[in-house]
Amino acid sequence: MSKSKTKTFIVAHDIYTGEKHHIVVATASDVDVPVITEKNYVFVNLDRNDGSLTVLNDLGEEIGFQIKNARVLAEFINTLDEYEKSGQDLSLIVTTVCSMGLEEPSRLQAEEEEHEAKQSLDEEGGQQ
Repeated sequence: MSKSKTKTFIVAHDIYTGEKHHIVVATASDVDVPVITEKNYVFVNLDRNDGSLTVLNDLGEEIGFQIKNARVLAEFINTLDEYEKSGQDLSLIVTTVCSMGLEEPSRLQAEEEEHEAKQSLDEEGGQQ
């Protein structure tokens, strides 16, 4: 963001597409800024051909998403390939970005399940 005496120049990045947007507003103007939140889901399935993604919410209900961004889909496929090659028994967590009534998958990551991590910590504590 840069500013002159009468105008402010703002460069913004679209959180869903990565596109760069430029706007110019008067310095006395108010600018609305969207509220952005993230949600985590348990990964169920990904169709690598069309980007159809299935996840589970906290209630165990299946939710479907369509990954439209080619870069995000490639990252999901890469993470899934690495997970499958590792042979580790981890949970795959999908993070979505939510703003202005839209929710889009943004990240897939492998994590230890909470009860396994807690059990590991308990065992370490008992050995001392």
